Amino acid sequence: MKRLVCLLLLLIMVVSGCASAKTKKEQADKTRSLGEAFLVEEKYPLAFKEFEKAKALNPKDPLLYYDYGLLYHNRKEFDMAIESYKKAIALKPDFATAINNLGVLYMEKEEWDKAIITLTPISESFIYATPHFPNFLLGQAYYHKKEYAKAVEKFQKALELQPDYVFAGHWLGKTYMAMGQAPRAVKILENTVEKGPAVAVFHLDLGRAYRMTGNMKKAEAAFSQAASLATDEDLKKEALQERASVRG
Repeated sequence: MKRLVCLLLLLIMVVSGCASAKTKKEQADKTRSLGEAFLVEEKYPLAFKEFEKAKALNPKDPLLYYDYGLLYHNRKEFDMAIESYKKAIALKPDFATAINNLGVLYMEKEEWDKAIITLTPISESFIYATPHFPNFLLGQAYYHKKEYAKAVEKFQKALELQPDYVFAGHWLGKTYMAMGQAPRAVKILENTVEKGPAVAVFHLDLGRAYRMTGNMKKAEAAFSQAASLATDEDLKKEALQERASVRG
């Protein structure tokens, strides 16, 4: 009888402990969610305060460290953001969004090799919901390393996965120009402009591709369109300078 009572007491303690752990996790999730709401509103000190509370309740929550990463990323505290994303990934190795954001950070820091190492696994994953995006980023990384053939491969892969992803088309056109393949650049950029007619920089680079082929009339028209669409004064000035360079 005594043994049975001890077993029952032990069972009660285990159940009670599990219930307590579940309650703490639920409380941590609610606290993290409140922090996320503050994060969306860009109330960073309040968000940080809630995240700290959540961490005290559940220090092994990968979503929490991802949120820390977003907070630091938005505040341009890149090294802290990198550390936070790495913690999230360590707790959840298949956390594709955190991996993608870590790759984006390396891109922003112009650490191309680190970006490539980080992004390559999810660019080849069928599980990741938007694999065209890491392929696009990889293309940019290879472009900046002047490894143009690899850049073309990645931009083409991004377009294969998401045919209407006009930014990949734009960078593919830029890459062909860098390779001296102007006719290919024109074809790609004409298609890009057709799909994204309101984007000034698309017209600007199409004008440059036309100029490379010697078609100054079309180049001038493209530069004029870029200038009329540009909302950024520096971009408008650049387009007008390019137009002046092709006028006879």
